[in-house]
Formats: sequence, structure tokens, C-alpha cells
Amino acid sequence: MRALASTGSFESAARALGITPGAMSQRIKQLEDRLGQIVVVRTNPVRLTSAGETLLGLAQQVELVMADTIHSLTNDEISSTVTVAVNHDSLASWFLHAVTDFAARSATTLDIRCADQAVTSSLLRSGSAVAAVSAESEPPQGCEVIFLGGFEYVAVCTPAFLQEWFGDAGRPRDGCPVLMFEYSDSLSRRIAEQMKPVGGTTRVHYLPDSNAILAAAIKGMGWAVVPGLMASKTIDSGDLVAIAPRSRLVVPLYLHYWRLGSATLNLLVACIRRSAAQHLISR
Repeated sequence: MRALASTGSFESAARALGITPGAMSQRIKQLEDRLGQIVVVRTNPVRLTSAGETLLGLAQQVELVMADTIHSLTNDEISSTVTVAVNHDSLASWFLHAVTDFAARSATTLDIRCADQAVTSSLLRSGSAVAAVSAESEPPQGCEVIFLGGFEYVAVCTPAFLQEWFGDAGRPRDGCPVLMFEYSDSLSRRIAEQMKPVGGTTRVHYLPDSNAILAAAIKGMGWAVVPGLMASKTIDSGDLVAIAPRSRLVVPLYLHYWRLGSATLNLLVACIRRSAAQHLISR
């Protein structure tokens, strides 16, 4: 089930498990016959039904608890995987410190899934992840929540771009190009809407990578909303400037994670909290 959810197809899942696609399909069919309901919708990519998501979540919980139990009884390290959902900007900045810290302390492998911070918790609800960095303060049912800190964003551009495209009031002129992560980039859209020229239009370039957006802004391709952690050095060097005081925004981030009592999950949570305390804005 996890292989299907991760790869999106029977062929890729079978390849990952070292079996044939026919054998993979047969196993799922046997499971569905036993449950009396469909667990996988055969689309491209495949999609788990509500029952399939429940099974996936249960399988990940059992795997974690089993690995912890065997380790506590025999001191043997059992192969297991922890899936974590996080927004792209966090992964490109402070969160990487957390996962490298965890990897140095545990034999458990990590499967990092990226999504907008407004929707990462949906991966937790679906059973696809055991922990998620989210902008939502309310955790899904059966989960704990911890406030991690404030993640600052700032709208930036080059000094030359600012002079060419922005007026004295700090608003962009008609047709000013802006760089966004993707169509679901809710944060950039919110700030862009606040700064939108009155009665004017905005040209949007989509770049699916946080570091690429920062690099494109430095090259003068457009203005962009980027994490303060990533932009601070370029602002200090003068390569970029903050467009206006109102272009800064602090987004509260929370960690949601399953209430399992797993030593492995507790270690991951501790590593994430430690990194957040070092890099995010406290209350």
C-alpha cells in the first residue's frame, strides 16, 4: 500500500518491491476481496480510497511500533521508514538541519513529502505521513501539536528592479513581473494581492523550486516572496532589497504528529523542535 501511494502506479510499486505488476495487482485484489471494498482507484496515478488511506496509516503505525519494540528487546535495528510532510520553503532552509540531525541518530530512513504549508496536514489525515509541519494550529484527530515558531517571509527584488518597477508608495507598476512557486502558492498570492497595482495587472512566472526563485530574483527576473532565512545574506550583501515594511509576513508553524508513544517518532520530534528553536522566531 505504501509503495502504491509513493510511486502512483502498480508497475513502479512492483519494481520497488521486486515483484511483478501482476503479483502486485493480485495482492491488492485479495486484500479488497477480504475487506469487501475497494482500497485503490485504478487511475493514473492510482489513488487510495478512504479505506486504503486508513490501511496505509495503520501500516505505518504498526511498522514504527514494531521496529521500536524489537530494538528495545534485542537492540537490533529493524529497517523502517518515517514519512514527514513539510512545506518547500522550510525544507530549503531550517528543516534540513532537523532531518540531518535525526539521520545521524537513527537507522530509520526518511521519506520527505513536500506541499504548501496550508495543506501538509492533509497528508497526515490521509495516512500518508506520520508527522507534518503545518500552518494550521488544530491537529487532526489522534495527533499531537507543538508550536514551532514564526517563519518570516519577505518580498524582495534587486535595487535596479525596485527603481524600474516600483513607485514611491511601494506598489508595483502595471505589468510588473512576480515570481511564484506554483499555482497553489497561497502565501505569495496573498502578498501579491496586497501589493497589486490599483487597476493594473501582474505578470506571474512560476518556478517550482525555492532556491530557483531566489536565484531568479537576484538576476532581476521579478520580485518574489522568499523566506527571510534564505534572503538575509543577499539583503546584507546588497544583491536584494526588501521592497517595503508591509511586504514582511510571519507565518506561525506547527508540528502535528501521531500520538503513538514511539521512541523513533519522539526522536524525530525532538530533532525538529531543536532546529525550529534555533532558526524560527519564538513567541
